[in-house]
Amino acid sequence: MNKILITLFSLIFATTFCTAQHSTEDNKSLLWQISGNGLEEPSYLFGTIHIICKNQFVWTDAMQNSIEQTEKICLEMDLDDPALMLQIAKLMTATDGKKLSDYFSESEYKMVKKYFMDSVGINLIMLNNMKPFVLATLFKPTGTDCDSTVSYEFIMTDYAKKEQVEIIGLETAEEQISIFESISIDTIINTVVEVAENGGMESQGDLKKLMDTYVSQDLPKLHEELLSSDLAGMDMNDFIYERNQNWIPKMKDYMSQHSIFFAVGAGHLWGKEGVIQLLKNEGYEVTPIK
Repeated sequence: MNKILITLFSLIFATTFCTAQHSTEDNKSLLWQISGNGLEEPSYLFGTIHIICKNQFVWTDAMQNSIEQTEKICLEMDLDDPALMLQIAKLMTATDGKKLSDYFSESEYKMVKKYFMDSVGINLIMLNNMKPFVLATLFKPTGTDCDSTVSYEFIMTDYAKKEQVEIIGLETAEEQISIFESISIDTIINTVVEVAENGGMESQGDLKKLMDTYVSQDLPKLHEELLSSDLAGMDMNDFIYERNQNWIPKMKDYMSQHSIFFAVGAGHLWGKEGVIQLLKNEGYEVTPIK
């Protein structure tokens, strides 16, 4: 179960599960151009990973050129909204009077507290008023080959501020937090304890494999690896399918007015219910850019 949650939160739900499709060189790209269907200018779709080792960060000249050609950047949430962080903080704060420490035995909490201090550099005392799911959002890829990490979303937000480009979002804070809260508290607590007990090593091989596939820009292979993992046994409707479907009308509306650079979790892109296919179903041409 800890592998499932760590994968979910590391990829920010970047998973799609449906009929497997064969990997070809033509589909090996994180960047796709959206055109046709009445669009005056193309928009672009880029698959991100929430946190990645700094030495594996993928950003090509084609990606830079594409983001420079667009008028707005669209992320899963509008990260330059000054009210967003306050909204998230409020939604993450417990309202039932329970503290994070209340969910663990004394020995478990001591172990978990040490793990997060050593691996993430966060003192859990500072988060004691938060809801349990917050702990799962703190997981990150660690190991000898990943001493530092970067976030695509934050890098794009910094770029937007520098270039005075507007950022827009596909979801509200409430919508995304509700997905985190759909995972049972017992599952989250058990996962956190398991990770703390083994230092996160059990999941490192799986995460490294997924990151290597991401870096190779092979979306079909990433899809197949996730399909064959423990995640395939979960009901991913709330995590992926409904979100993809809900995004399409918003994407269509945004693209009808401006050229947009969409950046969402890479796993949302592939499969018969992935964003790429859903856009094709609406009549758009969606082609990979090398």
